[in-house]
Amino acid sequence: MKKSKFFILGFVVPFLLLSVLIFYLIYCSVNSYIVTSFDILFFILPFVLSLIIVLIKKVPDILKAIISIVILLATVFCFFWMHGVGGCVEFRSFDNQNEIVEYYTDFDFDKYGKYD
Repeated sequence: MKKSKFFILGFVVPFLLLSVLIFYLIYCSVNSYIVTSFDILFFILPFVLSLIIVLIKKVPDILKAIISIVILLATVFCFFWMHGVGGCVEFRSFDNQNEIVEYYTDFDFDKYGKYD
């Protein structure tokens, strides 16, 4: 049985959500950002919801595609809005004073007392 273009589009869109999550996880690991479970659930739940809607046979194919695209756009917009306003938590470890000065050019040790 041949599936319509809208069904295929509706089926591909949830996997775009997973690809955005994968790129975000790679970006965070490269830049030493901490990934919270909320960040992961923020993409997993819409993925599951969108996939369930696509797999329901009584929903018309064009409606499946439209709902999947709306879920994708809303999720990505909200995610980038939250991270654009709130920023990310960064974790870095330094071995000595020189590494800190190299990374933070305007770091002032006198502000924090004696460094050990």
